[in-house]
Amino acid sequence: AVSEGVKNGFKGMFRYRALQAELDELQKQYDALKDDYRKNKLYSYELQELKELKVFLNDNQLEDYPRVTTEVIALDNSNWFTTLTIGAGSNDGVVKNDVVVSSSGLIGRVLEVGPTWSKVICIIHDNSNVSFKPLQNPENIGILTGKGDGTLSGYFLSTEVTVSVGEELITSGMEL
Repeated sequence: AVSEGVKNGFKGMFRYRALQAELDELQKQYDALKDDYRKNKLYSYELQELKELKVFLNDNQLEDYPRVTTEVIALDNSNWFTTLTIGAGSNDGVVKNDVVVSSSGLIGRVLEVGPTWSKVICIIHDNSNVSFKPLQNPENIGILTGKGDGTLSGYFLSTEVTVSVGEELITSGMEL
């Protein structure tokens, strides 16, 4: 009976080691799957952005404008990212004061250009001014000014014009 207990004890020790090795292998597989999940989630977000950009770039209203597609390669260190750097520059045809847009709308304008990069001042920067007009009432012109805190303030040139919450505004195309 004693020898049976010792025998079972050794079996248990060897079984423990086998189970521990199996657990370690399963943990590695789990970590790899978790990493794959994160990557796939990021790819999913990127795919959605690309689909939106495709719709935006295929908009017939933009046919007359040269376009360069690029990515943001650096952000400023403020809370609101009022300036950013994009991965396209003079080698790609970018020039100072070019407009920068995304599928969501106006981002800002090019402030400085290098051969392979450009610095962009965003419309929320406190030194940024953009002329605008309401989509539903385009004969009325206004000015939007970045407040530097992630928001914009604006006014119409005519004091008789009002805008409703949620009403879409578009840039007027006038330089300021």
